[in-house]
Amino acid sequence: MTKSIILGSVTALALVFAGAASAQQQTNLGGSVAPVCFVNNLNPSLNFANIVTGAQVTDAFDVRCNDVDGATMSLTSAEGHLESDDFEDQGVGYNVNMSQAAIGLSLSLAALVGINDISNTDALPGSFTLASGVNNAAFTATLAGNGVWAGGYSDTLTVDITAN
Repeated sequence: MTKSIILGSVTALALVFAGAASAQQQTNLGGSVAPVCFVNNLNPSLNFANIVTGAQVTDAFDVRCNDVDGATMSLTSAEGHLESDDFEDQGVGYNVNMSQAAIGLSLSLAALVGINDISNTDALPGSFTLASGVNNAAFTATLAGNGVWAGGYSDTLTVDITAN
């Protein structure tokens, strides 16, 4: 009986050290976030009550860009001033300021002399705030002169944001 217990113990030890059969597999987990970069809710039409020096129009808009390298915002005036609807290339100059401290936006444009497609840019650093979006970027346009000619005056401002 002692021999069978010893043999049984040796067999059990052999099974323990031989180990059970095993196999291993791996999987990689991943995904992606779609790129988002936009300016939204800018009023499509802002009108000065009077075309006089110092008159202002203001608006607020949303900005979001989830590129880790940040973004570049640009502001472009199509006519380079408020152009008279009746007298081509004659108009009233103005200054535009856009700002939003949390994302580092501080962009100005002097549309004073009627140079078409005048533009200025501001580089915004990548940040959690910019990636999440802000809805209170400020926009103010201030006239730098008086309207001389009767009739309407207009310009098209384009606000753009591009991922870096």
